[in-house]
Amino acid sequence: MLRDYHDAVAGYRPSDNTCWSTTTGGVVGDDAVITVQENGVGAVRRLAEQGQEPQATWVAEGHLDELRARVAWSRAHRDLID
Repeated sequence: MLRDYHDAVAGYRPSDNTCWSTTTGGVVGDDAVITVQENGVGAVRRLAEQGQEPQATWVAEGHLDELRARVAWSRAHRDLID
């Protein structure tokens, strides 16, 4: 969600054992969530193209596929966000 874009730009990648909220309280709306996720994909891609780290390494490791999968999941599960 919003963290995806911030994390992508700031270079933060949470550990595998990070706990995320399982509620949708405070979420603005499904389109806003998806827009932020798509912006995160674009930001990582652009920074990687410029050779910025850690984004360049993330792209080389396939992280964009993970971010795109998050967008696809959000689109497929919009009913959970409304």
